[in-house]
Amino acid sequence: MKVREVDDFLRHLDPEKRASTRDGLKFGDLEAQVTGIGCTWTATLRVLREAVAKKLNLICVHEPIFYWDDLDQPNDLNLAQIYPTPTKGKEEFLATHGMTVIRVHELWDTFPKYGMQDSWATAAGLGEVYNEEPHHKVYRAERQTVGDLAKRLKKEIDLPMARVIGDLSRRVERVSVGVGDWGMLHNVLAAQRLGAQVHIAGEAIEWQAVAYAEDHDFPIVFATECQAQEYGMRNLAVFLGERFNRLRIEYLPTGDPFSYA
Repeated sequence: MKVREVDDFLRHLDPEKRASTRDGLKFGDLEAQVTGIGCTWTATLRVLREAVAKKLNLICVHEPIFYWDDLDQPNDLNLAQIYPTPTKGKEEFLATHGMTVIRVHELWDTFPKYGMQDSWATAAGLGEVYNEEPHHKVYRAERQTVGDLAKRLKKEIDLPMARVIGDLSRRVERVSVGVGDWGMLHNVLAAQRLGAQVHIAGEAIEWQAVAYAEDHDFPIVFATECQAQEYGMRNLAVFLGERFNRLRIEYLPTGDPFSYA
């Protein structure tokens, strides 16, 4: 089987989303023969070495293989493409081992059941959808304190700590999650608009969304984005395995990149 067959399968799931410059071939050859597929959130060199050891030469990533976002117009997510950033070592590694990389981002963020948002909500035990709009959902969870919600998420994704903005003793049941686990200002505003009582985020700009949340007494629980999004990439491996059941397909954890002193 060639890489093109996997790429075509993904494209046909939602041609409009796959038309985004973020998605598609990022390195390698669509005509290459696939020996195995590795699905991962971000393909660091450590993850790529694991893929080579397992003879997985097609890597499906959610985030960029290099250090910029794949957008047509310059912005703060692709400054590394504008300013010289070393990529030669990773490019040489990929080429030496005959690897091909496909990015599955826009397609997978909101893909039903298996995608990033639904996978994370299921893993976090957030229950049924209470309200939603594109890229944001509010779930009706078990009534609990903000502190208990943070402890449960901490245990679920194996974090040594969970950061929280707001009153830990406040009882909540309507929990919001945005695509990409972002906690930017527009995510917090969307959460409030949809009736959420607390928002779960992976990352945020502290002078912006965090300050707004503190000023407006709106709780946010922070889990790391990399670990929260692992669930969707694990499910991508499951999803592809159901379609390409003769190939070796594995989920390759990116893992928490941080150390805690």
